[in-house]
Amino acid sequence: MKHATKIWIGIGVLALAPACALPQRNTTAMKDPFADPSKFENLASAAYSMPTSAVVAPPPVSDVAQAVGSGPVPVPAMMTGGSLVSPALAYLTDVPHSTANRAPASVVFPKDERGTPDDVYLNLVRGNERFVTGMVKGEHRDEARRRSLAGGQQPLAVVLSCSDSRVPPELIFDQGLGDLVTIRVAGNVLGSAQVASIEYAVHDLGAKLIVVMGHESCDAVKAAIEAKPGKTKFGAGGSPDRDWLVGAIRPVLKSRGLASVSTDDPKLRKPVMANIDSVTENLVVRSKTIGDALTKGNLKVVRGIYSMDTGRVDFWGLK
Repeated sequence: MKHATKIWIGIGVLALAPACALPQRNTTAMKDPFADPSKFENLASAAYSMPTSAVVAPPPVSDVAQAVGSGPVPVPAMMTGGSLVSPALAYLTDVPHSTANRAPASVVFPKDERGTPDDVYLNLVRGNERFVTGMVKGEHRDEARRRSLAGGQQPLAVVLSCSDSRVPPELIFDQGLGDLVTIRVAGNVLGSAQVASIEYAVHDLGAKLIVVMGHESCDAVKAAIEAKPGKTKFGAGGSPDRDWLVGAIRPVLKSRGLASVSTDDPKLRKPVMANIDSVTENLVVRSKTIGDALTKGNLKVVRGIYSMDTGRVDFWGLK
């Protein structure tokens, strides 16, 4: 009987333990993988010359300083809303499921508050500056944001970029769920699927900005430069589809005198930028939907090239 009493007492203690002991919440912030600015030292950009397009001036220094050094920058509510979890909770490693579940399964979007195309452009410039300096905010990536978007989306911009694994637009511009429509294809080339996707983002979703973005040392551009008639054009394992991709880039480079590797441009910035120019110009001419939106002032297009070393996107040709 004594043994039985001890057993029942032991069970009672175990049963009461969860109710009495409050688990200690882990409030350690997630480590920022880009916290060391030295990894993104500002390399000189004079190694290349801009094409004929006008260079887009960066935002004022005071504006960038506000974006990366003085806390959150006031932006329209649609850019910051969508999360019912406190910003402080967003960085905890163990936010209770019940807390996140308070977000609605879907929402009815309020009046469009994304601002003008210029506002959206500045938003991306600020986001890239945060990425470069290691001051990323990482907003719009929690469960509450995901659930709030179940009923619809109002993306800020559409980005046509290369499929290179090192060039993810959402990270480069410090954006989250529902902020960008990203269309990624090797060499950021333009085909029917890409045009249709961009038109959908602009006409149906109301995106305010199109970003055509390439990157340094692009393998697709390099393959187009090195291509030789009658031989595999895209390295080992070439195929008709790969040859089509190279064929979409090489004529552009050849017409601009950039169809050969230059010793003074090892990162291929000039040919990459020429390809971006061609894609952008063809998109505007090819798509009536895009052309009409530009004419009405509801949309702007900008070109950009990403630096593998610094993480910075150099923009030009905003119009």
